[in-house]
Amino acid sequence: MLREDQKFASSNLLKKLQRLQPLLTARVVQLETDLFVMLGAECFSGSLKGLSAYSSLQHTLQELGEQNFKGKTLLDASSGNFARALSHLGEYLNLDCEVVVSTKATQATLDLIKAHGAKVTIGGDTTLECYEKAKMLAKQQPEKYILTAQLDNWGNPQGHYDFTAPQIFKEVPDVQEIYMAMGSGGGVSGVTRYCAEHVPGTKVFVTIAKPGNKIVGTFSDDLDYETPFIHEARVSGWIAGELPLTTEDAKKGMIEMRKKYGLLTGFSAGGVYTAFKRRKEAGETNGPAIILAWDGHDRWIEKLN
Repeated sequence: MLREDQKFASSNLLKKLQRLQPLLTARVVQLETDLFVMLGAECFSGSLKGLSAYSSLQHTLQELGEQNFKGKTLLDASSGNFARALSHLGEYLNLDCEVVVSTKATQATLDLIKAHGAKVTIGGDTTLECYEKAKMLAKQQPEKYILTAQLDNWGNPQGHYDFTAPQIFKEVPDVQEIYMAMGSGGGVSGVTRYCAEHVPGTKVFVTIAKPGNKIVGTFSDDLDYETPFIHEARVSGWIAGELPLTTEDAKKGMIEMRKKYGLLTGFSAGGVYTAFKRRKEAGETNGPAIILAWDGHDRWIEKLN
């Protein structure tokens, strides 16, 4: 928690940033009697990662103060959605921005980042490699960069505790099960902590990638960095179950959601849908459930078939 003397509520940047709050909640729609979906594509910058970027930047502003942002460049690493959102925020706040992305970033993602005026740096094949590259740049040139460090920034899960979780229960008060991708763990930590504190009967199931598989936005124990948020949610017992998937599982789910419900989602949402469907077919689901679809289809347009 920040002390009062660490808060910079008078910051013009912070005030402008907080004007975006009405854009930070995503619409929830009912797909079946017992199934709802939160459409992250309708959140700020086209993904629930827009909220992660917002809350990470807000936390950094509150810690450092606006005076330390003057002449600096926002910097972070991302597989795509966070990078898009941070570059969007940089453009909105009139701040320079640089994002370190992996070699697997789609052309659609790169085009959108550049459209916001941000610089793109390739950092490696994985998000962890990109994060290490971003940390190295920030350490070597502290006079140039402000590292928002989404993978270690506690503003990330706090945003989902403050916005995503309350929105779920506002839209579906009797929800019994929540399905979401692990990702950076920010959403998982925020939502599971909220459930543990306010609605302990609600179970949260989390998808992860099977070893050797890379599903963007999903997390793999053998390829990705276990953030402090993931660790917190795991050791606290807040996660009801982790559901391993292959890349093909995610793709099939994405295509089925498009054909069955008319939803254009990303790979992580396709995987989450597949995980829910398997549990339902096995008779393991209990009561109304909601899927958190982190992003839309636009960044995957070349892989939709």
